[in-house]
Amino acid sequence: MLKKIISIKILVFLLFFQTTYPFLNSNHQLLAQEQKDSNRQKILDQAQRLYYEGQFTEAVNVVRSCLADEAISRDERIRAYKILSQVAMARDNDEQAREIIRQIIKLDPEYRPTIEEEPPRFVKLVEEVRLESSTPQEKSGIQTAKAGLPSWLYYTAAGAAVVTGTLIYIVNGENGSKKNKPLDLPPDWPSR
Repeated sequence: MLKKIISIKILVFLLFFQTTYPFLNSNHQLLAQEQKDSNRQKILDQAQRLYYEGQFTEAVNVVRSCLADEAISRDERIRAYKILSQVAMARDNDEQAREIIRQIIKLDPEYRPTIEEEPPRFVKLVEEVRLESSTPQEKSGIQTAKAGLPSWLYYTAAGAAVVTGTLIYIVNGENGSKKNKPLDLPPDWPSR
C-alpha cells in the first residue's frame, strides 16, 4: 500500500514537472533573450564611449561584433550604424559615412535625427543622403498640396484670397462710423 502511494506521488510529480517544464523553459529563454538584449545595449554603450574617447578602431570592432549577432533588433542595428557612421565622419571618410547612413535609412525610411540628438554634421549628412535618394520632385522642393497643385501655388492663392477679402472689407466697410456708437441693448428676455 505504501509503495502504491509513493509511486502515485512520484507519478503526479512527474506529470506536474512534465507539464510545467515547457513554461519554465520558455521563461528561461525569455530571460536569456532579455539578458542578450541588455548585453548588446552594454556593448553599444561601450562602443559609444570608445568613440567619444577617440579609440575609433576599438569602437568599430566592438560594433561589428554586435552586428554579427543575428538576433540584434532593428533599433540596436540603427544605433550601431550611427556609431559606425560617426566614426567614419571622425576619420574624414564622408563617403563611407554616407554608405552607412544609407543602411540606416533602409532600416528606417522615416529616420530624421535632430541637432538635439546628434551632432550637426551628422544631421546634415543624413539630410544630404536623403536628398540624393529622393525623387526629382522632392529635390526641386515642389511638393503638391491635396488638390494636386504645387504647394507654393496653393499657399499663394490662399494668401491672395485673404488679402482680397481684407481689401473688400475695408473698401465696402462702414469706414469706422460705428466707432463711437454705443453697443446695442440685449433683447428682452421672456418673463416667467
